[in-house]
Amino acid sequence: MRWSIEGGADYYAALETLRQDRIDFAEFQQFLGRAARYDGAVLAEPNTWSDLFVPYVKGRLVAGELD
Repeated sequence: MRWSIEGGADYYAALETLRQDRIDFAEFQQFLGRAARYDGAVLAEPNTWSDLFVPYVKGRLVAGELD
């Protein structure tokens, strides 16, 4: 579940930046969209993670969906 902590922190940091008008929605969307490069990674299976950024990048998508 470490991805939930890292992904949640990433998502809410980006969301707050958007709410403060420091980025626009397109930049927020682009930030979240970077997860496509990790399509083969499964958050529940760390052995599928190609690098250390998977829990941050894919985890923030999950946090966004839950929000």
